[in-house]
Amino acid sequence: MEYENVLIPCDFSEYSKAAVQRVTEIHGIKKITLLHVVLPHEPPLNKQQNNHRDSVLTAEENLQQDKQFLEQQGIMAKILIELIHTHFVARTILDIAKTTDTSLIVIGAHGMNKIREFLLGSVSHEVVRNARQHVLLIHAHNNASDHKQENQAACPLLFSSVLCPLDLSKPSEETIQSLLLFPKRSKMILLHVIRRAESLRHLDLLRQRATIRLTGIKEQLEQNGISVETMVRTGDPVLVTCTVAEREEVSLILLSRYGRYDYIKNIPIGATAEAIAMRSTRPVLIRLPVITLDVVVREILPEEFGLAEQVWTQYHQQKGDPETDRIIAIFIEQKIAGVARCRMHPDGFEVDGVYVRHEFRDRGYARRLMQFLIETCGSDVLYMHSTLELVSFYRTFGFEPIPEDQLPPTIRERFNFALGNMQGSDVSPMKRDPPAKQPSQ
Repeated sequence: MEYENVLIPCDFSEYSKAAVQRVTEIHGIKKITLLHVVLPHEPPLNKQQNNHRDSVLTAEENLQQDKQFLEQQGIMAKILIELIHTHFVARTILDIAKTTDTSLIVIGAHGMNKIREFLLGSVSHEVVRNARQHVLLIHAHNNASDHKQENQAACPLLFSSVLCPLDLSKPSEETIQSLLLFPKRSKMILLHVIRRAESLRHLDLLRQRATIRLTGIKEQLEQNGISVETMVRTGDPVLVTCTVAEREEVSLILLSRYGRYDYIKNIPIGATAEAIAMRSTRPVLIRLPVITLDVVVREILPEEFGLAEQVWTQYHQQKGDPETDRIIAIFIEQKIAGVARCRMHPDGFEVDGVYVRHEFRDRGYARRLMQFLIETCGSDVLYMHSTLELVSFYRTFGFEPIPEDQLPPTIRERFNFALGNMQGSDVSPMKRDPPAKQPSQ
């Protein structure tokens, strides 16, 4: 397994104790960090303590016990007590996971009460939702201490019976490859859930395709000594996965953080993975897939202008005109994510309509759009109206603010509503001159 550097947040509840005990079943661990976060004005851990300092000392004693247990299992462990002045415990855990180069966070899944804070404690839930590492959720009632040590050695309990939901998307491929690293005595259940179909014929077709794909994966895993069973079901993936997990009494649910339509978006976790983690009473291992996105930036053809207009419905509902417009688009895994336009006016060229869909932002896609537009249209003088907050961004592409009266008349007319006060309208006119041509030799 590739979980060498493990972080275990400890609050000394039965849940974190279970996490410490179960982590010993993971092969290949080189180091475990036992973390206790001390909250401001944290109450004493027991009635015999009188002050905050006693609480910290008792926490260190408890961590030493866990450290000793791990070292007896041949695993190097270290203790970390972090004092914070806010109540952002999950954020502290995630920050430490990042700075300590953690590959796996193992955390106890709190709650089995009536509300259960939507079936997980708030800290566990926030860690699951925002972690940039693999996360293993452990439930206290699945405690490894109930099993004999010799059975653990013969067949690691966490990996003895693994349910792996697969939507057969790109993230699934990474999850499938990780299965090859599991202990050879593991039993795998590969589950594909069909959400919906347009007709019975369509449903049969989807079942056939899924069965063929799962059979190929099964053959690959069985060549590596892993016992595999395949299932194709219909319905809600969350409900079906949790139901199968209980009926088959699996020891672990293994799933990708992202699903078919999640991984191309700028979201922390897919809705299906999050819901399974929140609802399952079985241990859940959520893998963070390493995926290289297929990103293409190109000028679209006039017959494709409808794609740009779909994006612009989130902007100003603009329309493309094949007679005057050149439109640059960026595609992520063949899905249009953003556009930019260069429009030819009778007296100049204007750049506008630069827009990236919300779910694709903060990945540098707007910059890639503009760079391609400049390479495509930058041999001419370009004008634009920039919002004030983006002036510095467009300056990196050679645009500079200019007085309003230096705009070509037809471009300036588009902002007549400003009445000669564009800056008061949060708009700055800008101009980009083409690079000076080198004299021929």
